Amino acid sequence: MTLPHSKAINYTLAGASAICAIVLTFVYSADAPLANPASQGASAQVVVLNPAALTAKAAVIYDPGTKKILFAKNADASLPLASLTKLMSADAVLSTVSTTSQEITITHADLAPDGDWGFKPGEEWPLGDLLRFGLVASSNDAMAAAASA
Repeated sequence: MTLPHSKAINYTLAGASAICAIVLTFVYSADAPLANPASQGASAQVVVLNPAALTAKAAVIYDPGTKKILFAKNADASLPLASLTKLMSADAVLSTVSTTSQEITITHADLAPDGDWGFKPGEEWPLGDLLRFGLVASSNDAMAAAASA
């Protein structure tokens, strides 16, 4: 069964999110468990992380129930897009366009100084090809161009 692009991206995004949650739970469960609120007399979960054990450049744990940030490391740092962000970007683009065959023109603004995927300003690419390339090759340039759709 072939899914429409946006549905396939949604399933991919949901799968990637679940995998990230499982991996983070497994990796940090021994070093940084969620404290049991009952044992502390508190009504909310408390996140205890050993910053030295966290190898990510940046991380944020947000509790939507309390609307509070439970942990932050370099939360305001400007970093290149991560793969999960690329999936979310693709989903956002696909939810706003009617067709992936529209031509997108590559601009200077789409080309990041830290990545060179061979794109040239003025080139035209079908949106669907830009999204596929951006996701498969993890190209920030392609995703930036696709976001202009």
